[in-house]
Amino acid sequence: MAVTTIPSAGITDDAVGNTKLDLTANYAFTGTITGAGNIKKIVTQAYSDFITTSTSFTEIVTASITKTNSANPVLVQIFSDDYVDTNSTSNWAGMAWGVYKGSTLTFTSGYKGGINFDNLSFGGSCAWVDATNEATSSYSFRVKKSGATDNVGSTRLHDANGTASNLVILTEYET
Repeated sequence: MAVTTIPSAGITDDAVGNTKLDLTANYAFTGTITGAGNIKKIVTQAYSDFITTSTSFTEIVTASITKTNSANPVLVQIFSDDYVDTNSTSNWAGMAWGVYKGSTLTFTSGYKGGINFDNLSFGGSCAWVDATNEATSSYSFRVKKSGATDNVGSTRLHDANGTASNLVILTEYET
């Protein structure tokens, strides 16, 4: 008869290798993870499709990270399948992302396009390094339309299950 349970006192430290662990399973760890290079912490935040007609920055998603060391920088990334709807034949159209910390606009990225197109879809992504020395960094990701745009949003790209691909990733790393 096979033994299926062994008391932890009967296992010496580091006696079980990866051949005895289910490497596809999720495990909860406490303490410090070592051997992972310079990456200290990753926070992800998915967000829903959106549409806006606002010419002022409108909040779409927020995300926060509590750093392991307040001096470490954070790589801030946003991924979105953006689109611009316009029927203009005489003026440019576009959209912009703004990343806020509190009420301060700290980073912008966007698209300013030509004239004479109806609907423009493009994969939107931007990245920025926040080197602010603080224990917790909180971000508000906002979007606005500009020019002769009817509306802007993110409703076009989904996976096979119909899930939107919109994602924010915050990565704390050690320099």
